[in-house]
Amino acid sequence: MAMSSAMEPEGKRANRDTQLEVDVMILDYLLYMAAKQVIAGRRAERSSVGNSGGDATGDDSSADMSLIMVDSFLPLFKANHPSYTVPESAQSRLRLLKFSTLIVQRLQRSSSTPPISSLQQLRARNRARAAAWLSHHHSSEEGPSCSIFNNKNGSSGLPVPPQSLRQNRRHVLAHHFPAQTVIGAEEFYGTPASMSLRDTLPAFIELSAYVTSTYRDGRVNETWEKMAAEYMLQAALEAYLVCGEEGEEALRECFAWGFDAQDEENVLVNAMFWDKDAAIMQRWAKIREEHLKALIPPPKTPIREHLESVASCFPLFRFEGRLLDFLWALTRHEAVPVLAQLETGQLDGFSREETESLVNRCGIQIN
Repeated sequence: MAMSSAMEPEGKRANRDTQLEVDVMILDYLLYMAAKQVIAGRRAERSSVGNSGGDATGDDSSADMSLIMVDSFLPLFKANHPSYTVPESAQSRLRLLKFSTLIVQRLQRSSSTPPISSLQQLRARNRARAAAWLSHHHSSEEGPSCSIFNNKNGSSGLPVPPQSLRQNRRHVLAHHFPAQTVIGAEEFYGTPASMSLRDTLPAFIELSAYVTSTYRDGRVNETWEKMAAEYMLQAALEAYLVCGEEGEEALRECFAWGFDAQDEENVLVNAMFWDKDAAIMQRWAKIREEHLKALIPPPKTPIREHLESVASCFPLFRFEGRLLDFLWALTRHEAVPVLAQLETGQLDGFSREETESLVNRCGIQIN
């Protein structure tokens, strides 16, 4: 082994002692670039349907290629370093990439679409989590009663009839994609085979909790709480108006989030909502309740009619823009990977000479 290593041409290959270091840098770089390109690609796509996508630019082909590279490299990395624990920076980037990909590609079938069996398992876990949370909170803490959604006298308008569901799906898709893309997505979006906002909500909360845990105070602010509450509202609207749900379960599940003193598993989520003087818990409870109340119809108003009115006041397309801004900000919050810095010719805290020395030692070629 030593002889083989010694006979390897210098400068052609990373030294065996630095191979892990190089592979970690490659993984970190691929995850970083993939997340940026997935988010940037969707922001650019939004501009093609008449809305600004902000300061990011991208396209589907670069995002797809980045995802292919990550999917190809991850198994190799795990095979070559089976006992190695990936650093937190790479874990954070992987979480961001997974969630961003789900959000961006959920409306149409793609390589990232989970099989229906996996979705069924995910939904069962989500229902169980929500049921546990609700069982730990009294109705007064839950907010307004959702029991009106259980009305079976036919006046509620739920479940939404199939023809109206198709119209609602077309409406959402028309505001998300160029016209030529909508046709293929119509038969997928809103069906049990597609990822709903309700399905992705726990991943959003967990990503937020993980990122928040890296901050010094480990807390969320009011801006995030309002975005999270609207996420829950949008998830509920989609469940009823696009996916055809009825009854109160979907509504209660979407809003079953907050500090839970009896939950010993979701430590980071609890930490995100907790503070010593309970100010965050009280503020979140108020914001959550306001958004939940917005979905409860006034007396004698059909539920479907009310939900459609709420949906017009809270456009999903506008919310998606806010969510993408949040995800884009996360890419800028994290430290730039070493290889991305090397593309500029200099590492933070290193001179150009020191940077070149590191490049040569690792056997990396930067074009």
